[in-house]
Amino acid sequence: MKASSAPAGNDDHDNVVVPLHRGRLPAPPGPAPTSWRAFDSTARKDPLTNLHGHPWFEEDLRGAGRRRRSGENPWVAIASVEGLAELERHLDADVAAEALRAISVRLNDSLRAGDKIARLGEDRFGLVVDAPYAGEAIGALERIERSVRELTSAHPRWLGLTLRVGLAPLWGSEPEAAVRQAESALDAARRRGSPVMMSTDGRP
Repeated sequence: MKASSAPAGNDDHDNVVVPLHRGRLPAPPGPAPTSWRAFDSTARKDPLTNLHGHPWFEEDLRGAGRRRRSGENPWVAIASVEGLAELERHLDADVAAEALRAISVRLNDSLRAGDKIARLGEDRFGLVVDAPYAGEAIGALERIERSVRELTSAHPRWLGLTLRVGLAPLWGSEPEAAVRQAESALDAARRRGSPVMMSTDGRP
């Protein structure tokens, strides 16, 4: 694993990212689950966050690998909201569910045009990032992490929540292998306390 520093000449001045102002995600039909742990791996739309679900994400991963355009490379990222179990233990499940829904809105609003997100588990999200270089992909994810950190720091009850992200290249790999690499990078980010880590199989 290597740290998430972008290569020289590929900083924010070179890559201006304008977040899409999507506003709040519309409420899903029917009553939303009250527990942040509620998750249906077969649902195409997650009822708690109203983000895409696991089946949709798997289909998009396969499509992203096939749709590679000249000069662009797809990346897969696995993100985890750390601290929800502790929040539930110290306060209650409703507060944790409220925080997860708010973070989901912030994640969705922070995406660039062309990037995708889905909920993959209790506290886990999958992203497909379209970027020509590793530095740009890392930079986009670091901006998302900062946006989530700004949200949680503004709410005293959510101060212990953090976002960790693992990144891996999707081109040249089977989607399942790329996801495993991103998961390994996420584990490294957790161990090292880094916001974003890239798989050593990623290319600068």
